[in-house]
Amino acid sequence: YEDRLIPDLVLPMEELDPLPIADADRRDFDTILATAEQVSVSFSRRDVEGRQLGRSPLIGDVEPTYLSRARIPSHAASETDRLLARPSEFKSTPLAKAGSACWRNRYKDEITPHDGLVRSGHPRLEKVFRQPMSATSLRLLLRDPIRFVWHYGLGWREPQLADDPLTLDALDYGNLAHEILQNAVTALEANGGYGTASSDDIKQAVKEATSAVASSWEATYPVPPQLIWQRTLREIEGLSVKALSYRIDPMPGQQSWAEIPFGFSSVESKHGLPWDSSRAVEIPNTGVTIRGKIDRLDVAGNNSRARVVDYKTGKLNSKMADVVVDGGGELQRCLYALAVRTLIRDDIDVEASLLYLRAIDGKESLFPLKDVDAALNLITEAISIARVNLESGLALPGKDAGHDYNDLKFALPADPS
Repeated sequence: YEDRLIPDLVLPMEELDPLPIADADRRDFDTILATAEQVSVSFSRRDVEGRQLGRSPLIGDVEPTYLSRARIPSHAASETDRLLARPSEFKSTPLAKAGSACWRNRYKDEITPHDGLVRSGHPRLEKVFRQPMSATSLRLLLRDPIRFVWHYGLGWREPQLADDPLTLDALDYGNLAHEILQNAVTALEANGGYGTASSDDIKQAVKEATSAVASSWEATYPVPPQLIWQRTLREIEGLSVKALSYRIDPMPGQQSWAEIPFGFSSVESKHGLPWDSSRAVEIPNTGVTIRGKIDRLDVAGNNSRARVVDYKTGKLNSKMADVVVDGGGELQRCLYALAVRTLIRDDIDVEASLLYLRAIDGKESLFPLKDVDAALNLITEAISIARVNLESGLALPGKDAGHDYNDLKFALPADPS
């Protein structure tokens, strides 16, 4: 054959490559066969990706002997080989007992430990319920109890492997947006008040907040490449201006705050907040205390009215106007309203809303909760039942177990479908 770049009329192949690799392999293989007393030749039937391999021409005339991976080896090269050669010994190991129990429980009708059955009154769960909970943890309690146990009872977390991210994930994106909004509202309140700020004032405050927060993140966290990072900042800056420019009728003597903490008993309360952030906030009749940060809070001068706004950077549900608690998936605005009533006045008139920053211009983006009391009663009943079930030992997979963003899905039983 000819070389693809240098044909024989320019330089004969025999001079360019007097000993091709294939010929050298054949010569060396024949030398080994001729000089060795005994030769064992092995080859894989499939490559690392599972594709079937053809036989090498070097062993084309050799009759192969196929060896099963599950065979009992004649000589044990490791502990695994030894246990495979002695099934009776392997059966007594904890690993074999656990595997056998898992396989049998898979076909039982009753609930087993492999389905999420835990010990009733488990001390780890008792410890979890003695601590303040966030809206995120309560969502897991209601929609996926087994993941709630894994996260908060056992402390399982998804490892963070990417040191140099290409883009911000949804969590970091939301945290960055909230930090910029907090800085912007704080600056506006210090210069005449957010409620009376003009459009130009809001744009300037957001621009300065974006620059300050970006510098802080670049010095503290791994950020995406420069081009993607700047595009992300511009996008969040636009969403922040949209959020703060969304006009809601101001209250008499209104004061506004952003990222207001509540329920953090271990954190010293900061000055300038409308309440003592270390005070406990308890969901009635559940024994569960909560904590969190309210994205935006507006309070009238006489503390008779308040408005809670929770910013959403995700995709807008087309039926959001009809959503109340969404089966435990939407808890923030109701829980934040409870915090306001607990920490300011129990008879205060609270409006709790979600503001979707990615809503198309001209479409509704602010969704107030129609009946805060009814939603709170529904959440209270659901959390009370969920706590009783979990403390009784029922930590079963829930509606969110199969969610694409379930970071612990690998620990669930395999789904044959």
